[in-house]
Parts: sequence; C-alpha cells; structure tokens
Amino acid sequence: MTHRRSLPLLVLGLALALSSRPAFGFGKNKIVYQHFDWQVYHSIHFEIFYYSEEEEFLDQMISFAESAYDKVSKQLDYQPVKQDVKSEKIPLIYYKTHGEFEQTNISLEQVPEAVGAFAEPFQNRIVLPIDQPPDRVYKVLTHELTHIFEFSMLYGDSLKRVLRSSPPLWIMEGLASYIGEDEDNIDRMVIRDAVVNNILPPIAELNELSFLTYRYGHAVFDFINQSYGPSGIRNFLWEYRKVLLTNNVNHAIKEAFGIDSQEFDRRFNKYLRQKYFPVLMEKNEPADYGTEIGLKKPEQFTFSPTLSPSGELVAALATPRDELDVVILSAKDGKLVRNLTGGFTNKYEHVVAEAFSGQRDLSWSPEGDRVAFFVRRENRRDLLIYDAIRGKKLKTIEMDVDIPASPAFSPDGESILFSGNRAGIFDIFRLDLKTKTITDLTDDNYYDTNPTWSPDGKLVLYDRRIGGYAKVFLLDASDPERKTQLTFGPSSDLMPIFGRDGKTVFFVSDRGPLGIFNLWSLDTSTGELKRWTDLVGGAFAPVQLAGEENQTLVAYSGFFRGTFRLYKMDLKKPVETISGEQTPETVDIAPFKPPLSLSADAAEKGRYKLRWNVDAPNINVGVADDGTIFSNSDIVFTDLLGDYRIRLTAASIASFSNIDILFLNLKNRFQWGARVIDVRDYFVAGTETSGARIRRFSRLTGADGAWQYPLNRYYRIEGDIGYFQRRLDIPFFDPSGIVRFDRLKDDFITTRVGLSGDTVRFKEFGP
Repeated sequence: MTHRRSLPLLVLGLALALSSRPAFGFGKNKIVYQHFDWQVYHSIHFEIFYYSEEEEFLDQMISFAESAYDKVSKQLDYQPVKQDVKSEKIPLIYYKTHGEFEQTNISLEQVPEAVGAFAEPFQNRIVLPIDQPPDRVYKVLTHELTHIFEFSMLYGDSLKRVLRSSPPLWIMEGLASYIGEDEDNIDRMVIRDAVVNNILPPIAELNELSFLTYRYGHAVFDFINQSYGPSGIRNFLWEYRKVLLTNNVNHAIKEAFGIDSQEFDRRFNKYLRQKYFPVLMEKNEPADYGTEIGLKKPEQFTFSPTLSPSGELVAALATPRDELDVVILSAKDGKLVRNLTGGFTNKYEHVVAEAFSGQRDLSWSPEGDRVAFFVRRENRRDLLIYDAIRGKKLKTIEMDVDIPASPAFSPDGESILFSGNRAGIFDIFRLDLKTKTITDLTDDNYYDTNPTWSPDGKLVLYDRRIGGYAKVFLLDASDPERKTQLTFGPSSDLMPIFGRDGKTVFFVSDRGPLGIFNLWSLDTSTGELKRWTDLVGGAFAPVQLAGEENQTLVAYSGFFRGTFRLYKMDLKKPVETISGEQTPETVDIAPFKPPLSLSADAAEKGRYKLRWNVDAPNINVGVADDGTIFSNSDIVFTDLLGDYRIRLTAASIASFSNIDILFLNLKNRFQWGARVIDVRDYFVAGTETSGARIRRFSRLTGADGAWQYPLNRYYRIEGDIGYFQRRLDIPFFDPSGIVRFDRLKDDFITTRVGLSGDTVRFKEFGP
C-alpha cells in the first residue's frame, strides 16, 4: 500500500515541477534600465552597432576599429575577415557609458565596474563602453580584437573546439594585453613588485582570472618577442592550436622554441630578474622614507588617505574585515578610530575605489565632522555624506552624472567638486549641497579628473589627460574659463593637492626612465619641482599633515610586496630638485589620434534588423550497454544583441522523447517569456517470473507564459500562467504480483504571482 501511494505521488510531483519550471533563473537581477534603438554601420572589417545618442562618436570608432584591425593583423600575420565579406565581419557593439554597457544582454552575467570590455567566441562579438580617454578606448578595443584573432586562429569555425577547449588565461589575456599595449605604469608597478619580491608562480600554475594573470601573461609575450621575435609568438600560437583540445602547453613550447616548459620558466624568470632586480638594488622601500601608519595586519590594505582639517584624523579606504570600508584613523599612530561603513548592507553594493586609476576617493568637510565618498547603487553612483564622529549617514545624494568620482568639499562646506561623465565627456563638476544643482566647471573635450580646492577656495587643481598623459591644471573658481597648465612633459602627474601654505602643490608622478610613481612637490610661485621619494613600488594620494614649526609632514599610500600601506613622511631633503620648468605649454597638447582616420559613409548606415545565431550548443548522443540509443540536446538561439533568446531542450531514450522550447524577451526592464513543452517519462518494474518491464507512465503537454519586473537589484515581482494536459499511467501490483497500470487523464491551469528576493553575499566559506 505504501509502495502504491508513493509512486503516484512521485509522478504527480514530477509533473507539477515540470509545469512550474521558472522561465527566469533565481538570483540577483540584471536590470535593463534604458531602451536602446540600435543602428548598424558596415565598415571594411566590422559591423558597428550604436544608438542615436552616440552617433557623434561613430567616426572615432570606425577609425579605432580599422586601425586596430590593421595593427593586429600585421603583428599576427593573419586575416580572420575577408575584406568586405558581410557574413564574416566582426560585430562591434559600443555603449556610451559603462552604466549602459552593464545592461547588455550579450552576456546574461552581471557585468561589474571592473570589467572594461569583453569578446565572446560563439559569434565573435566585441562589446565595450567608450567613456574612457580616446587612447585608452583604442587600447581596450585592440585588446578585445586580439581575442577575436585568437578565437579564429585557435578554434577556426569549429564550435566543438570552442566547447571542448579551455586555453590558459595567461595565453589569451597575456597576448591580448601585449598586442593591445594596454599596460600603464601602475600595471608595470604590480609585475615589477612581484618580481623583486619573488612572488611569481610557474606559468603552469597561473590560470585564474586575476590582475596578475594579465600582467604575467603580458610579460611572457614580451619575453618571447625579445628572445624569438614576432615569428616566435606566431609559431607558439600555431603549435598550441595543434594541442588545443589536450591543452598540452608543454608540447607547444617544445615544438615552438625547442626547450621544455621547465627551461622556458627558467629563462623567463631570468629575463624578469635581469630586467627588474637592478631596480631593487637602486631604489628604496616606502618604509625607508617614513613611518607606516594605518592597518598593519597581513593582507589588510590601507589607501586613498585624506587628512581632517584639524590634522588629527585620516579618512582612508581599508579592508579591516576583508571588505572594502571607509575608516577613520589616528594621524598620529594610524590606529583605527571608527569604521564608518562596517557590516553588510543592501542600501548600496560597494564603496567606490578609483585609487587604482590614480584618483582620490574621499573628502573631509572644512569643519572636520563629515566625510564624503561615492558608492555604487543599481546602475549609478550615489554620494554619501557621513558623520565622521558618530559614524552615522547624514545624506544620500543621487547623481545625474555618470561615474562620479573624486569628491572634494569646498572650504565653505557648501559645495562638493567631483569628476564625472556627461554625454560621453569627463569634466569637473560642482554640486551645490543646498539646491542639489550641478554645474560643469571645465566644460571641454578633455578627460578631467581629481579636483581639489585651494585652502582659500579661490582655485581648483585637477588632472587633465593630454596626449596619453595626465597633467596638473589650475582653474579659477570664479572664472572657470581661466585654466593654467602647471606640469609638462611625457609623464603622468596624478592626485594633485595644495599644501597647507596654499602655494605648494603635492602630487605623484611617473616621470623618469622607469616610470615609477614617486612623491613630488611644485612651488607655484617659482616653478621649482622636488622629488621626495625613490621607490621600488609606487606612491599615491599624498596629503600634508599638521606638523611642528618648520616641519613638513606628508602622508601617502605606498605600494610594496603586493599591498597598499599608509605612510607618514617628514620632508627634509629632496631626492631631486628641478628649478623652474621652462617647457613650452604646447608640449603634448595634441589629442590622441589613431593611425587611420576614417569617416562614416551614409550609404553604409542602417537600422539593426533581428538576426538569429546559435549560441553555446550542447548536443550529446550515446548508446547504452543494452543497445538503447539516447540523446540530449540543449541549443540556445539568440539575436546578435542578446535581447531575444530561444532555448531548445530535447531528450530521447528508445521511443520516449521530451521537448522544451522557451522564448525570452529581455530587451526592456519588463521581461517576459513563453514556453511549450511535451515531456514523457517511463517506469521500470519487474518480478521474478516476468523480468523487467518498461511502460510509459507520464506525459505532460502544454504551454505557459512568464514575466518579471525587477524592483531593484535584489527584489522582483514575477508570475506565470499556463495550460497543461497530463496523462499518467499509475502503477500498481495485481494479486499475482504483476505490475499493472491505471490511466489518469486531466487538464489543468497553473498560475502564480510572487515576490522573489536574493540578498545573499558569498565569502570564501560559502554564503
């Protein structure tokens, strides 16, 4: 009796489960906030997709794309696209801002701020935002285009090779970084630090997605080019293609270079030591220039320091509990006074940290009782103002400027400067804290960041990117049209800030043959430059502390041994002094220009038309030991932009077959789907006399529709309605012990409306 009831209940549960299978997966919401009206332009090698708000950048993107194609094809001596063959052109989808880029449906995963672009191998699409300086956009595009070349060279047109292979990330990302020439001096600082501190693993052990993988991989291809020339890189790729499915990198190294992987590792490490060890002998550690303050436990970071007006406290970003927080430290000894953002919250996702891009992150109010910083929430950044003494949030201000960063309180406390992106241009803005109005101060076509006030509130310092370098500029707050360039030459001068005397400007610069960021000062009255450090790693975010008479104390964030630490330094004797720069102001003024300059042909423009392609198919066929043939297929069809998807799931064994067809419309915030299913299953039973017996015992046929509307990143309203026919063969044993079946037939409607939420955070030990 128990056996008879349990089988029908199992069958009923299976049928209900199939009928209520969700069209949308559980988890945090990826929200499409905007409607994109896509257009397409056909260049020689690309299909370039854009929307009307970014058409003004079309000529630039055509020039960048074709310049990058010319560069990569020459370096690899390879052509993945036949000229003007439309079916082979590379789809390039660009977004005006990173916030819009994060809404792409080409990838259904959440796209974090740290992801600058991506390329995928199934339809060879490149997707990127363009809200960076032109030279960086060009390098990022070249990096991603190199991936397309890698896909073509390694996979050809074989989906099987795509699905069955997993090339090491140091190969894929290292080569893309090398050809893209996307390393800056902050990147080089990381690999230099890893070499001089002997923290580099063997090549075979480096296959996780991390910052070091990019830098290490780039260094590998630098070494190959230095040792074997450009042909060595090409030979290695073709040899690796031969062993792609077995991922036998050792064999590819042996065939390409005539040495085994251990010898390759030895020579590569020797190359790095010879390149960077002289730096270790000639340069110093941050501790050689002052006293470490801040959090001192291993694997705890402290960076982006800013001093309170009293000089007694320092606000900084730190990781006291493995999460990035805003902390208040004692300026005297660096002890933790208060963690302003400690603990988990769903009111925002994370504190914004732009220090790794050479920008400041925090600002004190002139009274010394408030701290301002930006946080990421939904598809935007909000400005938070905290009571630094009590640790309470005072204000949350929503910003109508994209990617705001580097807040700076005015000396009167009534406004805050910040950098941000409006209409694709990065400028310096002023926020009136009373009226919430935002004014564009710089209003030019340059990439402006890092604003700070003079002590009297009359002047503003900021960084402007010119010809690939960041230079320090001065702006008259009462007449923003009056802008003066303060630093010159082929170097990046970052994070400028006035000293307490209102005349000295402290900043960090990578000037010099090795490109190491050191602490500098500029006397604005004489033009005299002084360098105060000579580091192995780098110095960032200087701020002058209160000191005794005739004492100049500066705090800065120093990078060494893979971590950022906070240091306090008494400026006594400079390492280097340069009297009054006389460099003409015209140096480096010319904006970045790609090798090719092209213009759009109106005849090649058009509206995007829906186009379907296979995306990530999974097909399996097999034979059981009794000769039964079975198969299982899962094929996804998507339009080129990923907004529409059809998923076909089919399975069969002997004469039993299942099919599930799902359509999803993901184009807007309100998303919906429709499904048709026909699912059959069978039951196996047997007796000692009759042996095994197979009978179909269930069939579920029907259709349903589902929808969802995300309220925010964590919660959504969702529902579905469907109509199904169910046919069940319910098994039972007759008096002789033989399995018999009763037939159950019914039709039913399912409907559901619900609220779904996911606020889970994951740590190394789990959720």
